[in-house]
Amino acid sequence: MVNSIGERIDLNDKEGLLFTNPSGLGLTYDVSQADLEGGFYKRTKVEYPSQTIVGDLIILGDSYSKYREFVNWINKGRDLSFIYKPYGNVEYQVDVEIESLEKTELNQYGALLCALNMNTKTPWYAPNATIINVTPEVAGNSSRFDLQFDFTFLDDNTAGGTTVVSKGHIPSSLKVTIPGPIYNPSIELYKGTELLGKMKLYDTSVASGSELIFSSLYTNSGVWIDNVSQIDKLDLSNNNFFRIPIGDACEIKIVSDQLVAINATVSVYDYYRSV
Repeated sequence: MVNSIGERIDLNDKEGLLFTNPSGLGLTYDVSQADLEGGFYKRTKVEYPSQTIVGDLIILGDSYSKYREFVNWINKGRDLSFIYKPYGNVEYQVDVEIESLEKTELNQYGALLCALNMNTKTPWYAPNATIINVTPEVAGNSSRFDLQFDFTFLDDNTAGGTTVVSKGHIPSSLKVTIPGPIYNPSIELYKGTELLGKMKLYDTSVASGSELIFSSLYTNSGVWIDNVSQIDKLDLSNNNFFRIPIGDACEIKIVSDQLVAINATVSVYDYYRSV
């Protein structure tokens, strides 16, 4: 697991905390259907309820001290994510709230066996960062792209942009971090020549040493410069907090009104119903 300040704790430690007998890692749908006739049905609505991940946390060694350390860790970072690695070192995570953690007496082996219940707040996701070299589109120069992770990158690079294909089960969201200096910055998403979304700050300069953060995360969308919201500077007629549609090749562009030579971190979050 990982908390909101980036501290991790291993729940697969055979000499410490060991999470066993998990359930709630699969798929759950609430489906409404209309009876057509003769055994034929039409789906009218699908909802995706919060999953409950349940299992037994075995606490070994100095069990009571480790239990107290775990409880302190839970309450230290508040926001928690459960990390799951079913395929080697590839990580997926889901944001969770701990509903309950039982505390028992030591068993005959000197261990605590504590039932752990967690309610999910998001689908599963894999945070993947792509580093691109931001240059203004009007400069006409191609940018350098570091292409990696679970995306299909096509040979279609233009100034300040690159083409990606989302591979999740719902549209992928973005988090973009841009250090200054950059002038009247714009982050845009295209499908071919069609503009799907655009976030542009007008009459705005991000100074050297400052930082612009754009997020279309489902749980935390916004635009900030040095943690100060810039919502009031947005053109509300734009689709400002766009997401990458499933299966379509789209181009993400970052544009500055003046020539810059800085690196922006683009984190694209693919979401999955189950992994």
